[in-house]
Amino acid sequence: MENTTEPWRQNYLKLMLSVTLVAMVVLIFIQTSSHEFLNYDDNTYLTANPNIIKGISYNSVKWAFTTGYEANWHPLTWLSHLLDFELYGLAPKGHHLTNVILHAINSLLLFLILSKLTSTIYRSFFVAVLFAVHPLHVESVAWAAERKDLLCAFFWMISIHLYVRYIERPLPDRYLVLIAAFAMGLMCKPMIVTLPLTLLIIDFWPLRRAAVPTAAPEQKTLHQSAWPLSYLHEKIPLLLIAAVSSVITFRVQEKAESVNPMNLHHFFLNGGNAALSYIKYIIYMFWPFRLAVFYPFVEGTITLTNVSIAVVLIVAITVLAIVCRGRFPYLISGWLWYFVTLLPVIGIVRIGRQAIADRYTYIPLIGLFIVVVWGLSDIFTVLQFRTKQIAMFVIAVIAVLMFISFRQVGYWQNSYTLFRHAVEVTDKNCVSQNNLGEALINMGKFDEAYPYIIESIRIKPDFEVAYNNLGILYFNRGRFEDAQEAFQTAIKLKPTYAISRYNLAMLYLNFGKRNLAINEQVEMTKISPELAIRIKELLDK
Repeated sequence: MENTTEPWRQNYLKLMLSVTLVAMVVLIFIQTSSHEFLNYDDNTYLTANPNIIKGISYNSVKWAFTTGYEANWHPLTWLSHLLDFELYGLAPKGHHLTNVILHAINSLLLFLILSKLTSTIYRSFFVAVLFAVHPLHVESVAWAAERKDLLCAFFWMISIHLYVRYIERPLPDRYLVLIAAFAMGLMCKPMIVTLPLTLLIIDFWPLRRAAVPTAAPEQKTLHQSAWPLSYLHEKIPLLLIAAVSSVITFRVQEKAESVNPMNLHHFFLNGGNAALSYIKYIIYMFWPFRLAVFYPFVEGTITLTNVSIAVVLIVAITVLAIVCRGRFPYLISGWLWYFVTLLPVIGIVRIGRQAIADRYTYIPLIGLFIVVVWGLSDIFTVLQFRTKQIAMFVIAVIAVLMFISFRQVGYWQNSYTLFRHAVEVTDKNCVSQNNLGEALINMGKFDEAYPYIIESIRIKPDFEVAYNNLGILYFNRGRFEDAQEAFQTAIKLKPTYAISRYNLAMLYLNFGKRNLAINEQVEMTKISPELAIRIKELLDK
């Protein structure tokens, strides 16, 4: 049970717990200060992005707000990276430490906001600790290019705080500030589009807003109150903004050719994978082992039996939460928080080659953490556990999670350690095989890289990135005709693949085939003006 003490004692307790929370984050993630940038998004987002490495300027800020680079429109995320390059340059230490600081802030905000919403301290603290130290959240913090997760969550927390502030005193200026915070979150990562629905969820619990706004507080009971849809009108402006953002995001990703085909076959595959993903994330929450930076989408694993079991489990959990909503309202609120916030990334419209991703759980798992903590609290009360027993259990859980997370962070040291681990814990992983090979290429270990690149192509014969790396391998081995064929294959698979066109143009220049290099330079002008300029400079010499 929660202690009810004087306000100054509660504030002191919150302060001590806040310091403890930050210390846990630092203990786990401080090792990232010695980590390197990765050959997976860190290069395209940061180190090889000419708009970022130039630092803050009028042109770079304009680019941040107008670009759909890397199939995303998130200008505030780009501005964050620009600021980091102004402060730290190409040294990865500062970029990683910024992520750690943001994660610590998000953990603190969750603790403080949840303690205010629920009038509890220890349960809110335990939820925040799970958020801070869970291994599934390592990816969002240890990966420099995933800054967007952290920024999105920051504005998510701020928006909830501002919403509570608004309903305490519904003034127009307070609502406008809420809209501004929501809009800024959308400019970090569009996953925040589900916030308006999440606000409806917390209206039911823990805010306990009654269906009839005029009811006296003592008359508001969970058994008598319907879902507070009478407050839906408050969310309409937010929903409209979310709809506009969703359209923009889809068009940007469609233009970048990141959206997978949408026909009946793929629709059922995506739907099946989505159902399985909801259950997989729950399993990984309770058993966070064999985590990887990339989980391949393998059609053979999506069977009618697996999907049917997943759907039955989802329906059963939902029905149970609805039935128990009166006595245990946190069940329906926590479950719906998890279910709804995962919708944008669950893969009904699948983006990219992955089946699931740890980073997608950064905000959604908060809902399940609430269910677990409040549920355990009720169980401990029924079983009459002593405070000492509960404390020992909590400390043991936290210690285990911190140990697993600390080890998981270690895999993110560099591209080689990260993808070597991913290859070890997953099967048929063309991306990890390719990136491990690419890491070895960058280390000058061409003979060691070759089998991984070949295995990547064997798994996915139409993987243009692997063919590009195969061309680089052949080039460094002096097999220039094979290199040319590999680059041409990559281009044939994806005509807009600018890196392969650049590499092919460089190959032509090395052999004096100026006209062929010019042809590639012309094509690059349409898809990557920056790379085209580099080739033109060499042609003009």
